[in-house]
Amino acid sequence: MKRYWLALLVPALLLGCRKNKNGGDNNGTDDFAYTMKYDSVSSTQNGIDYNFSFYIKVTKGDIADNALRCTVEGLPSSVTVTPASLTVTHLLGGVFTLKLGSLPAGDHPFQLKVDSKKFGVQTYNAVLRIVAAPDYAPILAGTYDSCYNYCEGDLSGRYISVVSAVTDTPYLLRLTNLHQMGSGVVVRAWVSNKVTIPVQTADGKTIWGRGTYSHDARPGHESHYMMSIDDTIVSGLDTLTCTVHVEH
Repeated sequence: MKRYWLALLVPALLLGCRKNKNGGDNNGTDDFAYTMKYDSVSSTQNGIDYNFSFYIKVTKGDIADNALRCTVEGLPSSVTVTPASLTVTHLLGGVFTLKLGSLPAGDHPFQLKVDSKKFGVQTYNAVLRIVAAPDYAPILAGTYDSCYNYCEGDLSGRYISVVSAVTDTPYLLRLTNLHQMGSGVVVRAWVSNKVTIPVQTADGKTIWGRGTYSHDARPGHESHYMMSIDDTIVSGLDTLTCTVHVEH
């Protein structure tokens, strides 16, 4: 008789102890449940790729039997979402990379959509908030007394360039005496995360270029910034490519 009850008891114990890998009871699709965790408002600057992440918490059932297909939809057409979709199982979450292109500052609503066997398509609302980049033009303004050019293998001597911001135009710089063209010759440049010299005429020459700026970490220069700009100058039939170093 003892052997008979033992034979019945062992399978019951095995069934009672069976757990899924997510911490809930493994009862298949019908008893599957989850909650979604994500940032409802994501803030970033334009021109910077943004990683939108989310996390799935399984509260009942086994996600292995209830894979979730996730997509991001509703953003402006200039935004590219990679990958196009994610299938979520035991990793319990995922990341979409948003390549923003050019978006105006402000709030851009979108949806995180999750398709499952039990619930069909569920929609979670979110907002991509584009904030204006800091205006570094006033910070970069100043008198740079150790500028030099490196043009096609030739290094120029040091010279002075006065860089100023424009009061009523954010992100705009006016640089004098680049390439030693004279203190009265002004070159315009826009500042974002880069320094961009749009195509323009200065001292009878056509000039354009693009470069970077950074904090000057040299001893004694802790409060200074520096710029390095790759530019092209066309004068008549002559074309010169250079790197201009704007330094203190």
